Amino acid sequence: MQEIVVKTFSAVRRAIDPNKRKYSFELFGYDFILDEDFNQWLIEVNTNPCIEESSNILKVYLPRMIEDMLRLTVDVVFPKSSIKKYKKSKEPNISPVKSVLKTVDDFK
Repeated sequence: MQEIVVKTFSAVRRAIDPNKRKYSFELFGYDFILDEDFNQWLIEVNTNPCIEESSNILKVYLPRMIEDMLRLTVDVVFPKSSIKKYKKSKEPNISPVKSVLKTVDDFK
């Protein structure tokens, strides 16, 4: 499955983010099916996958997937250390958003 995912991204790599936006991400949903010999077949790729917890297994895996997605994207740009810097800031009037944005600027 991983090889199929890599190949699909390779095929559309120029179309995914043509403007090369910084600090953005997108969640894709890959639908696979297994045949009687356990061969994997890609059915479709969704750019707007359903994340409804419609079964017990989805109630377990979807929150974990979303948490992992945010950890790999948002937490990289806005690390916990930026919140600590805000709390320890000598400027009491600086907003949390400005403090985090200053941390983001430090990454550039």
